[in-house]
Amino acid sequence: MSSSGCGPLTLVIYAIHCAEKSFHGVLSVVAPAAYQLCYADLSL
Repeated sequence: MSSSGCGPLTLVIYAIHCAEKSFHGVLSVVAPAAYQLCYADLSL
């Protein structure tokens, strides 16, 4: 195993980490909006 600092595995882990961060960012925006939509539908 080569212990290079910027190997393919490191890039994959970094990409997954960035995807998780952006996913959580989108989720924190979409979740309240979806909750408000569902709540508005229920209150009608």
